[in-house]
Amino acid sequence: MIGRILLTLALLAVAGFVLLVLIGLWDPYEQETKALGFRGTYEPYLASQSGFADDRKALSGSSRS
Repeated sequence: MIGRILLTLALLAVAGFVLLVLIGLWDPYEQETKALGFRGTYEPYLASQSGFADDRKALSGSSRS
């Protein structure tokens, strides 16, 4: 009985530690995206789906068709 309680406490401690590590890893990413001007969670995703990076005319600045 005591062994099961200790095992449960150990697992909860490990899970809490993993959660704190993940929060610590997320914070620099969040600061970087704020510094770049992204305001929402889906804004980088929407920007990647916009297709502007594949538009060769827009990238070259050419007005030829």
